[in-house]
Amino acid sequence: ADRPEASVEMAQYRPFYISGEVQTPGQYPYVPDLTVLRAMSIAGGVRRSPEGQRYDRDMINAKGDFDVLQDQRVRLIVRRARIEAEIADKA
Repeated sequence: ADRPEASVEMAQYRPFYISGEVQTPGQYPYVPDLTVLRAMSIAGGVRRSPEGQRYDRDMINAKGDFDVLQDQRVRLIVRRARIEAEIADKA
């Protein structure tokens, strides 16, 4: 006996929604093989601050500040341990 054959084709996909730090958040039509990068591009890319700076640059600066502070913290912990050892040695 022959098996029945059928094929299915999508007439339309449900839309996708993008929100957050993009220029134009909202609803957009979904297309097959849509990636996050393409979706962000469709929504106008990463939102810029009022001064025109990009958030990714602000994030890089914040990461640099964090790294400097983390280094200072480690040096202070080592200094404290050395001072405590000197005090304990004198006692």
